[in-house]
Amino acid sequence: MNAAWTTKVFGQRWITHHGHFDDGANPLTDVAPIAEQQQHPIMRGVQPFKAYSWLYHVQGGYDKLYGDCTLLVQGTALRSNHQENNELERFPLSNPVAWTKHYVGASGDTSRVFFTTLGHPFDFKEASMRKLALNGIYWALGLEDEIPETGVNEAFVGEYNPSNSGFGLKFKRDQKPEPL
Repeated sequence: MNAAWTTKVFGQRWITHHGHFDDGANPLTDVAPIAEQQQHPIMRGVQPFKAYSWLYHVQGGYDKLYGDCTLLVQGTALRSNHQENNELERFPLSNPVAWTKHYVGASGDTSRVFFTTLGHPFDFKEASMRKLALNGIYWALGLEDEIPETGVNEAFVGEYNPSNSGFGLKFKRDQKPEPL
């Protein structure tokens, strides 16, 4: 993967995460909106929650997000390989997990980017995670005026019973969305 390209477009490249521990058995990250950004349209209806995603390191130590990133949501690792290895000065337990930025491509046009490091299949069982993702999509499309004060409707259309993530798991085959 081109680290320079991902950093310019998304604000950061892959660095490390705090560990997989008990994939899917227990939440691994406390997630909370950043107080100063509560009025941002993406944050409408988003409340603190626990995520099954492992916390990715994107900022701290000598790393920082690139460009005009606006941090929206912070995560705190509930367990960390880096804590066990006394590396928290380099890889702090708290890191941003969602932000916005702008990217100017080769055409000269400016694009809106919404990015989150969350995304374990079980994270989407949380209404606030679904609102965060949907509100972020609306914002990236320039539709923030259409995001209600309580956030975009995050209700499931059908049953949501995802496979876990991780290595060596058996995945549910032939899954298809239910017709609307």
